Amino acid sequence: MAERQLIVKIDGPNIHDSMIPFRLLATILNGIQETFYYIGLAELGKDIRVRTRIPPEIQEACELRRIAEKAGSYEIVAEVANPMQLKLPFPGDLDLGVKVRKKYLALLEKLPVIKKHEDLRDLFPDTRYRKRILRSLDSYCPRKGDGWTLKIGTKQDAPYFQLTPESRNMIVKALQEPQVEKLTVTGELVRLHLDENRLGIYYEPTHKVLDCFYDEELEDFVINNLWGLIQVTGQVQLDENGEPAKIVHVSEIQELDLSPLQLVQVSTPKVTLQAIRPMEVVPIFENQEIIIEMPQFGIIAAGATREEAIEALQDDLAWLWLEYACAPDNQLSEDARSLKRELQELFREE
Repeated sequence: MAERQLIVKIDGPNIHDSMIPFRLLATILNGIQETFYYIGLAELGKDIRVRTRIPPEIQEACELRRIAEKAGSYEIVAEVANPMQLKLPFPGDLDLGVKVRKKYLALLEKLPVIKKHEDLRDLFPDTRYRKRILRSLDSYCPRKGDGWTLKIGTKQDAPYFQLTPESRNMIVKALQEPQVEKLTVTGELVRLHLDENRLGIYYEPTHKVLDCFYDEELEDFVINNLWGLIQVTGQVQLDENGEPAKIVHVSEIQELDLSPLQLVQVSTPKVTLQAIRPMEVVPIFENQEIIIEMPQFGIIAAGATREEAIEALQDDLAWLWLEYACAPDNQLSEDARSLKRELQELFREE
């Protein structure tokens, strides 16, 4: 199917009669597949702050498969995996492979005009994903003097996107730009200079103290929270690994709130649910995220702030309700019918 296809064309003085060195071919095809994996991670919001192992379900959903080769310059027609042939733990309407293909082509279209990292923010809002995706793309861009060119297309009569040595230069320049993002960073307040309105928090993932300046009106809060974990929101400069290096402007400081959540209502754009009886869930803090778990539903909702975690929890509950509680019994397995009954015992739709 056309919406699943990707054409990879390798040409140039070093490519004769479709002959191409195995090492070069492997580098290019492995690189493209890796970029697809990282875009898939970005689409699902998976964590890539540490050494990444691509989850099996993303490998399956984003797998590219050769379906044909053509004579002339080396040309291969690939197709992204069809979810109808796979058993994947995604919502029924999520065709991750097609979604990733679309983002990949949008990235190639935008590549010739990027001047800095932030030019791709609309495609990949999170800096960590952008950096990883750009680095994977850089791995198979031709370098000056390589003697081959790489073109990516979707069908024979459509223009190709071309990766050139200039493409690689633009990627390298973008990656070298200091990155600043609005983030919430959680850490222990370990340093305070009241005369300078400056504080330092210990950021456990990198074992570093991050300095930041705060406005005078926040001073009372700072003084009353000299011990324990606080959350600082502001413009954060990131290091080369996408981790916070310093907080250049603080917009908000608040305590880390892990008090029990009384779940009485689930309110989302798609559905509003009222709890038949109030439920209490207790958030935990782990790996710079507030996590709210409801193991009976397989839910692990997370966010940098309490508000983000609650929003993720409500989205997950709403999705379960629409997928299971609203489905006819004859369309559900025995386990799914059991889940449906449990949901209906806890909530009613308004």
